[in-house]
Amino acid sequence: MSGEDSSTERVLNARLQYWLGVFVVYALLLLPSTWLLIDLLRDTLTWRYERDTPLMVYMAWLMDTYGYLPWRDFFDMNLLGSYLSYLWIGRLFGWDDLGIRTAEIAVLVAIMAITVGILWRLGLRAAWAAALLFVFLHLSYGLVWTLQRELIALIPIGLGIACASGLPRLHPQWRAWLSGLCIGAAATIKPQFAFVLPFICIYLAVELVPGQGRFGEKLRGTVSMAVMAGMGMALPLLGFLGYLLYNGLVEDFLHTAGYLKYYGQITANRSVLPPEMRLTYMINGILGALQYEWTLIGLVGLMAAFANPRFDDAQRRIIMLLAGVIVALAAVPAVSGNFWRYHYLPMEYAMSLAAGLVFAPYTYSTDMVRRLLPALLVLLMCFQQFQPYNHFRPLYKHGKEVPMEGRPDQVAEFLQEHLQPGDLVQPLDWGGGGMVHAMLYAHARIATKYIYYFHFFHAVDTDYIQNLKIDFLQELDASKPRFLLRGMLDVPGFVRGRGTANRFPEAEAYIAANYRAVYRGRRHIIYERLGEATQEPTPAAAWGAALPKSSSAPPNVTVTPEQTDETARPAPKYKRFPFKPLAPADGPSPPRP
Repeated sequence: MSGEDSSTERVLNARLQYWLGVFVVYALLLLPSTWLLIDLLRDTLTWRYERDTPLMVYMAWLMDTYGYLPWRDFFDMNLLGSYLSYLWIGRLFGWDDLGIRTAEIAVLVAIMAITVGILWRLGLRAAWAAALLFVFLHLSYGLVWTLQRELIALIPIGLGIACASGLPRLHPQWRAWLSGLCIGAAATIKPQFAFVLPFICIYLAVELVPGQGRFGEKLRGTVSMAVMAGMGMALPLLGFLGYLLYNGLVEDFLHTAGYLKYYGQITANRSVLPPEMRLTYMINGILGALQYEWTLIGLVGLMAAFANPRFDDAQRRIIMLLAGVIVALAAVPAVSGNFWRYHYLPMEYAMSLAAGLVFAPYTYSTDMVRRLLPALLVLLMCFQQFQPYNHFRPLYKHGKEVPMEGRPDQVAEFLQEHLQPGDLVQPLDWGGGGMVHAMLYAHARIATKYIYYFHFFHAVDTDYIQNLKIDFLQELDASKPRFLLRGMLDVPGFVRGRGTANRFPEAEAYIAANYRAVYRGRRHIIYERLGEATQEPTPAAAWGAALPKSSSAPPNVTVTPEQTDETARPAPKYKRFPFKPLAPADGPSPPRP
């Protein structure tokens, strides 16, 4: 009798510990974290954004306002999915800061819901925790990561994974078709995202022939899954091709794609490496991903999940799928050859899915140490990664800063005061100087198709770049923009290394002969075309030397003033941007309310 009592007592104690752990997870972690996240998301409505996202939003604004077509009307290396994403974001949420911040919240909420769809079969706690982990991670990076292409692409990527893992009652072949459709949509943003699809096909093939099925059956299942996934993936890709054919953009797209072999030579620190150093750079970039804290967090989650005795074979197959997705998304930066920090965002999302598994339910008999140790390790590493005392409310300040030291606000204020209907503006900026951001704020129309200025400073001895230079100067002379916006004066040449240059002499000579400096900031200059009356030049700041003056025409370049398609378009519909910067010309701007 005493033995039965002792056994019953052990069972009761185990159940008590189990439900105590559930209470701790919900009451002390998930619910307070959810409240904190809601408060933080509300606060992000007052944040700004900078660098890549303003460039994409500006190009989408040109498409919406003036009917611009990518690759023909602006020279950019992205795919159709990126442009259409930002185009509809602008149309649905607006083109101002509040619209972009609202759109990001909508995207994050959608990703959280998709995360639940991926992991619900492994436990609601795991899905909830994974969603919270990723959103906190994303917001901890501040303004630069706002609504990046990789974040938007997580919606179709996550849907593709959720269709495979979260719809067990649907036949695997139809799940493969739906997953292929979603991953195909993601591939129109970045083709490397298609790497996820083979792992989904393998997972669904095992779902179709579970257990110890014969190799031939599994192979046939994999082939059938691949065929169905390929059929689904073909639809968005055919839509992409149809867009090119309908608008006559095939030649323009192929010409722009020819630039990728030169752009791919530029590293994350804006240098061009010789071929003998490229392999070492690639290896270091791949190994560098393993050094991120988030990689370790994800590995802890995977190991804890595989050791969880509560998971059955079907659930373990989902864990294997998550491991494959991590491998696929980790390969994305390596294939592009550019290891920018935000390129790892999809991989970190997959790591967040794995990390959330440490909060999955265990059996009653699992000892407390085995339950708590992985969760504590993940939480400790998260606190180190999130740096809550520097980033989150009530001490969160990172998101309150103005973009790019206030340059977009200062230049936008100048343009708002002086632009007239029909005026065109040309940025001379490598992309991160904030000049295009200012043009978006001021609703200024670009004069040529060249958004970026760095194209002309690398691979300078190739015919491709030489032709780009000639085309740029011809368009510049034909459109005769009223203002030129030169940014990042302290970064000469923008890129360095073999085949690069620090100057663009032909453009400098053309500017000196036809423009004068009328505004000089700390790291930027505004030039106005001669004959246009604006104001006396603003006194130069410490960093703001004018370009070399010359009365000669650009050497080695034939410039014809013939009218181009750009100048044949109707005059822009000028509309003031709804904000008024408060900063002086050479000082930092306070954040707008």
